[in-house]
Amino acid sequence: MVTTRRGLIVIALAAGALLIVSQFLDFRAIEVGQPGYVDIQEIAQAPRLEAETPLDNHSMLLVVAGALAVPAALATAFTRKRLTGLLLVLAGAVALAIALLVDLPAGLDTTDAELAFAGVKGVLLSGFWLELGAGAVLLVSGAALALDAPAPQRQDSRQRQTVNSPASGSRA
Repeated sequence: MVTTRRGLIVIALAAGALLIVSQFLDFRAIEVGQPGYVDIQEIAQAPRLEAETPLDNHSMLLVVAGALAVPAALATAFTRKRLTGLLLVLAGAVALAIALLVDLPAGLDTTDAELAFAGVKGVLLSGFWLELGAGAVLLVSGAALALDAPAPQRQDSRQRQTVNSPASGSRA
């Protein structure tokens, strides 16, 4: 039977896997002579140089975050503890922070290319958008799964006394 919880788990699993995949796709490139291609961009694109993957920019950090998210999502399927949802939130927050604070500025930086070429423009490619989307999905699905987990059961001392008291009709 398909439930909201199971759907969120599948979505979190997919987002964790996509976060890992995004690290091996190009996330940025530099287009050279871009203003000269404005009128014909439907026919031809400006040449792209210096394409990089996120691994070139921040090493294996988000591969580790994705590798943490996948087992956390699997564990969420078997346990209803808040910790597993919070691990997904952590992986998503790390992915978003790195995408926005590290990869975005690096992806749009054209300082070195401007010295050698005219009409230079930095472009963000599919790896960046996949990384950003996977991080957001992990954050939201993890939060939903963490909030769905039941609160720990604590028996109040007053409830125990009421059950065992002579007024409740129980006799020892």
